[in-house]
Amino acid sequence: MDRKCWLVAGTALVTLAMGGAAFAQEASPSMPVGKPGMHHRMRGERHPEMHRAMMALQNAKRALQHAAHDYAGHRVNAIKHIDEALEEIRLGLQSEKK
Repeated sequence: MDRKCWLVAGTALVTLAMGGAAFAQEASPSMPVGKPGMHHRMRGERHPEMHRAMMALQNAKRALQHAAHDYAGHRVNAIKHIDEALEEIRLGLQSEKK
């Protein structure tokens, strides 16, 4: 895939992820009102940005899995890249526990 396609795919992924994160925050009735990420600090959770990124990627993956079209294989590739990003986040969080 050429550089322009990667840029477009990356932009689409970030857009989906950010939209998914906003949806997840709006849909959560148990989230306290306040600054973004406050719910993580209130529960004593470490690395709230990493957890928010993970949730956004999971939401983006779900959206892509339910997309009506394959987009010449790009949808499947985007899902693969999301899985790779989720694994990197998991490994990053795991490395902080050591």
